[in-house]
Amino acid sequence: PCSPCPASTYKDFYGPGACVACPPNSQSPPGSGRATLCACAAGFTGLDAENGFVCVLCQDGTYRASSSASAPGCIACPPGSTSDAGSTDLSDCVCKAGYTLLDDTCSLCIAGKVPPAPGTGKCVFPAGETPAREA
Repeated sequence: PCSPCPASTYKDFYGPGACVACPPNSQSPPGSGRATLCACAAGFTGLDAENGFVCVLCQDGTYRASSSASAPGCIACPPGSTSDAGSTDLSDCVCKAGYTLLDDTCSLCIAGKVPPAPGTGKCVFPAGETPAREA
């Protein structure tokens, strides 16, 4: 009896034969009948390569949440924030050093001030330092 191909595989021809695995770091729904249904997993984006389609890890400072074939490539983190390679959600983006989170936006601390911890709290002068007095 015939049965559908398992998830992350496809078979694009009629008759006997095995299902073919999707490229590494990609997946397809069960019963897929063509390679174009293989979509890069979250945290990866697709590139056309000499020998076909490959999925590569999203770079630092980007993320990709969806594994849908129609989803765009990796999305840049908001200004002033970054993420690790392979990030899968906007929440993976954190404020860069010297920036703090104010009103859901990473804002640059003014010269000489730093956040108490990366991306958190109001910017303050580091312990033991005081601001120069203006003349």
